[in-house]
Amino acid sequence: MRDKFLYLVLINLTFWATLNTCFASQVPDGPIDVPYPSIQNASDNFYTKPLRDSLHLVMERITSKNIALWKNYARAQQDKVKNPGHRLHMLYPGSHYFYKVLSAEPALWYRNEVWVAYVTESHPEPISNLTNVKLYTKNIKMFVTVTSKPDALLTSHMGIAASVEHMSSPTRHSQLSLPLHAFAAQVMLNRNPKRLYMVNAPMIGMEKILEKALPANALHVGTIEDKEYLEQNRKNYLSGRYETQNFKKRGFIRRDEKRERTLYLEAMHKYPPIIRCGEPGKTVPFSCKELEIEGKISAQETRNYEWLGSEPFAAGAQTHYIAVDLKALADAGNDNNADGSADWFELKEKFTTAYHNGDIEELERLKKKLWPKNMGNINDLGGIFMKYSNGLGHWEQLTQDAHQNVHKPEHADARGGNNADESADWFELKEKFTTAYHNGDIEELERLKKKLWPENIGNINDLGGIFMKYSNGLGHWEQLIQDAHQNVYKPKDKEAKR
Repeated sequence: MRDKFLYLVLINLTFWATLNTCFASQVPDGPIDVPYPSIQNASDNFYTKPLRDSLHLVMERITSKNIALWKNYARAQQDKVKNPGHRLHMLYPGSHYFYKVLSAEPALWYRNEVWVAYVTESHPEPISNLTNVKLYTKNIKMFVTVTSKPDALLTSHMGIAASVEHMSSPTRHSQLSLPLHAFAAQVMLNRNPKRLYMVNAPMIGMEKILEKALPANALHVGTIEDKEYLEQNRKNYLSGRYETQNFKKRGFIRRDEKRERTLYLEAMHKYPPIIRCGEPGKTVPFSCKELEIEGKISAQETRNYEWLGSEPFAAGAQTHYIAVDLKALADAGNDNNADGSADWFELKEKFTTAYHNGDIEELERLKKKLWPKNMGNINDLGGIFMKYSNGLGHWEQLTQDAHQNVHKPEHADARGGNNADESADWFELKEKFTTAYHNGDIEELERLKKKLWPENIGNINDLGGIFMKYSNGLGHWEQLIQDAHQNVYKPKDKEAKR
């Protein structure tokens, strides 16, 4: 009986071994054939690729395990540069949209694929595996979100920005944004080679980078309806007459100005649109829920890509849609000079430095790089440049202001300060402000007020937390001072009660 049992066991094992051999013979030797085999995938949710020097490109899918960690990182990046007076406020639009994607309803990432793509100097690891997340994320240089679906023919890249830590480092790496976009496109094509386009409503800086880097037939600006409407009403808007309010309500262009309409139409003539949003008058304002790619992807298909018509992906008052050939974008990453010798972010940083240093010659040189046709908007740079709102018409005023900046460091030294807070983080200033508030240190509060809101314009409740009740800009400053003064006596009151 025992021998019979062993015999049956032996036959069973032989059967399963033979079956496994059959299945194994059907698995091809070597790596699976993908368009970009240099990309390494440690798992289905994590991809990496060496960039250059000590840098790595990484793409990690958002899951229930890591969403809180990435959301915290995104919020920190946004909040650090939120104050318009911060020297790196130019990073705010990108980091703000990065945070908006990651703080959206959970349905966004469990109904679709949402990824974080980034450049890092650390050895790539899934963020949920780390014991020291802060140490790891300090080495992130640039980041962006990528949204799609497994069977979708479109992807969307949203919220690209350099990290505050990278831009604060004396040894910054240039030309990162296009390789990062290209890497994200490569991963998406490896996962589904049938994908065709990246559809976005990017900020002007990213659009300029793509324009320089891509073949002319790979970029498509605007929508067919926008182009038709502008051409039909060209005489009206060139004369400055706005015959209807429909144009403004539907948000065709970034600003309701003759110059902006002209630039937008010129771009659509140069890079003809292929996105159609539906008949005029039927499009939902600032969105495109009936979006289709003419001749390629029907509106019926894109109804399954629900993120396209929702915040923050839909085109808004300061943006318009573009469609980018995904294969051309993926291949653009192979050109190390693809950013046109300098990132928009890098040029903005150089421009800001030249402005603070009063370097007029450098400002003139960078003007030609930022606005090669002498057409554009200084306030696209954000932050301290928002006051120069008349296109490039305020250039002389800007250079005069920059010239005056040369003398500001001397005045700062004359006041006896070491200028320590000039480069301080928004977080650090908030912490000092909060401490002074709790300690009732009125003199310190007044000093920090000048640092946080140098032009005496802003919102106390931007500090969050206990300061949310001061909601009237800086109008509740006296109330804040009174509350802080009362804080001095609170510890003694507590001791007395004990």
